Amino acid sequence: MGPVLGIATNYLNARISKEYFQTVMEWDGLSQSYITYLAMVQGAREGFLYGAIFSLIFTSYVAWRKYDGLGNKFFRFLLIRVPIIITTCWLTGGILGVVVFYVLPDTTGVPFLVQSLNHGLEHFGWVGGSIRGGMLGGVVALAWAIYRTSREEQRSIAS
Repeated sequence: MGPVLGIATNYLNARISKEYFQTVMEWDGLSQSYITYLAMVQGAREGFLYGAIFSLIFTSYVAWRKYDGLGNKFFRFLLIRVPIIITTCWLTGGILGVVVFYVLPDTTGVPFLVQSLNHGLEHFGWVGGSIRGGMLGGVVALAWAIYRTSREEQRSIAS
């Protein structure tokens, strides 16, 4: 699931602001389509890494607590909700990134950004904010999944 989210979000981010990737990843002089391709590859790699970390922590927690009686229905529920949480945080981060550039328009501290941007800083803010939002979303989703698993186990013990 991680690589799929990484590919999808980085595809959209590359379409919104190739300048972000040109500046941050130093992909100057490349075409829009090649930047989009490279961004998707980067998204797949990072999605795999973050997904593996998420899976390792969550699986270790479930094994440590010996949650064996929850059943597939509950874990399918988690498998649907976790990407929704991450995507929601990705969107929220992007919106907050744009808001930051409207609220704090003074760019004197980052002149290299202004020179390389054609669309304005709000596009740059979207991509930077959404990436951080997605990363934070993974942490939020992990905490939520652990909480829900613990609560579900307590509910199954009580009944």
